[in-house]
Amino acid sequence: MKKLIYFLGALIILLIAVFAALPFLISADFVEQQIVQAVKDNTGRTLKIGGGVRLSFFPSLSVKAGNVTLSNPSGMAEGDMLQTGTLRLSLKLIPLLSKRVEVDEFILDRPIIALARDRQGRANWDFGNPSAAPAPADSAPAAPSDAPGGSAMLPEDIRLGDIRLVNGVLGFADAASGSQTIIKNINFSMQTPSLAGPLSAEGSLDWKGRTVSLNASLKSISDLLAEKPTPVQLTIGADGLDMSYDGNLILAEGVGADGKVAIGTPSVRDLATWLGAELPTPKGFGAFSIKTAMKFGNDVLTLNKLTMSLDGMNAEGGAQLRLGGARPKIDATLAADTLNLNTYLHTGAAASSGDAAPAGPDQGWSRDPIDVSGLGVVDADLRLSVAGLIYDKIKIGRGALSVSLNDRRIEVGLGELQLYKGRAEGKLVLNGRSKVPSFSARMTTAGVSALPLLRDAAGFKWLSGTSALGFDLAGQGQSQYQMISTLGGKANMNFTNGAIEGVNIAGMVRNLKKGSLSGWGKQPEAKTDFSEFSGSFTITNGVA
Repeated sequence: MKKLIYFLGALIILLIAVFAALPFLISADFVEQQIVQAVKDNTGRTLKIGGGVRLSFFPSLSVKAGNVTLSNPSGMAEGDMLQTGTLRLSLKLIPLLSKRVEVDEFILDRPIIALARDRQGRANWDFGNPSAAPAPADSAPAAPSDAPGGSAMLPEDIRLGDIRLVNGVLGFADAASGSQTIIKNINFSMQTPSLAGPLSAEGSLDWKGRTVSLNASLKSISDLLAEKPTPVQLTIGADGLDMSYDGNLILAEGVGADGKVAIGTPSVRDLATWLGAELPTPKGFGAFSIKTAMKFGNDVLTLNKLTMSLDGMNAEGGAQLRLGGARPKIDATLAADTLNLNTYLHTGAAASSGDAAPAGPDQGWSRDPIDVSGLGVVDADLRLSVAGLIYDKIKIGRGALSVSLNDRRIEVGLGELQLYKGRAEGKLVLNGRSKVPSFSARMTTAGVSALPLLRDAAGFKWLSGTSALGFDLAGQGQSQYQMISTLGGKANMNFTNGAIEGVNIAGMVRNLKKGSLSGWGKQPEAKTDFSEFSGSFTITNGVA
């Protein structure tokens, strides 16, 4: 990024130097030859001016060049990195007499900028000088620069007036990944009283059928190029997207930032579609907003004082993303209010009663291969606390969730969830490191009110009491069907101080002794009390 800024700055200074000699160099052809040769000497690139150069001396010193092209570096694919319809540069005449440079206008009209990276990772926007000869061994060392980062090459007494890019096109092609991006109708303007003073910029562009607007302000270009933290304000807007950044920008050892970020959209689903992604379910993913203090540097992105909202559900906390290492690593701690998963998930209608016939042993289990490759994209340590959780008709109270993902193995831990006057805890592990994925699941509950849980979870309305349930299961396979077919483990249940609702077994027996069959049907007021009802069973190959 700095090299590109330096190149553009050097090009402007080169043109300015030519202007200073204009009283002695009247020939436009000579000016063109000098510019072309200077670009060749400093960058190794070929600059062509197919439309020629026109000079003007009053009321300002100006040059206009048509059909300008700048080649790719040698060793990369043939073609031009830059094409432009016209290039106009104009300097105010009077300030030059006081050795001050005031750019009246610098306009690129209809430029086409073709950025490219080849399969070896070389970028055509790298303006290093590969042809520069090494300094002799006995030569004196260069004097140290007064400003770090080489920003001294841009004098601070330059004043910029009308700086514009009009109707431009920007393309990016990555030969390694095969990706291509084209941005059209780029219009951009900037103003600054001097390189040491504030800069303001605004612009717009068309990308994937939508117009994106940009407004920016920078305290000082010279501070930025001197690798000093420089205050920046940036806003980006499009149909369905608002983004802003207010903080510092630094170009030392890459790009760094430290400031406040805000992002908002009325529809995550619509935004994802625009960006080329399809969300997995047709429900939810509407309004979203996030505000956070952000710090980025040395391949580490840190978010503090983070607040976010999605579909009316809110969370706060902090997160960190580390880009170095074998895989990116995410660490996050979030606290959320009640999460309603029904907003996103297909939850089939619960059975209206417990009389429905049970499904076949393999009904509904997919035989399609399970793709666990996504587990190897990133590592993560996530901690989430929730005020409540709703899934279908099941309502869970306050609880905690932890997620640990490391090299294709994910472990999800459930803290003490408040569950129907009781509590639940457990752990789920999915291991995708081997050729055949495996999983294990363990859960225990205690003190849970059985009737409302069974009613909400399975539509059962005939068993009440205080329950304690548990299971410890494991399986493996390359599809849901295989995993269930290999499922093994143990489960247990215990109900105390409960009742079988809807029937009075003792009354039924008494009536039977009297020779009466009455009372055998379900009766809302009837029930059979019990003090304890328990059982345990073993599961082998998916069968209990």
